[in-house]
Amino acid sequence: MEVDFLEKVRHAVPSLRRDENPDSRLHNVPLSPWTDLMAIKGLTREEILALDAAVDIPTAGKCFKLGKSTAYELARAGLFPVPVLPLGKSFRVTRASILAALGIEDVPAAPAEQSAQTAA
Repeated sequence: MEVDFLEKVRHAVPSLRRDENPDSRLHNVPLSPWTDLMAIKGLTREEILALDAAVDIPTAGKCFKLGKSTAYELARAGLFPVPVLPLGKSFRVTRASILAALGIEDVPAAPAEQSAQTAA
């Protein structure tokens, strides 16, 4: 199933097509889940947990180790890894959907007063 999805992505995004761009950064990378693509520096777990409730496409793309252009192309093609909310001419992605897709449990941060009391 993961292989089929990545092949759809490669078909939808011209810069990732193996036949049209043999020097593509993904040409020699074996087909793998989104989180295994290492060509783009992604966000750490802590950075993802610190995101706002809704983020823009480039920020959401970094969570999945996608570059800005590829993230926008996938969003326009309807192939972004999580649901995309169109807001006028821009797109937004919810933090909850990113966390769910990456399998990260949302742990609310303790208020500063409570954490100070527990530390004492």
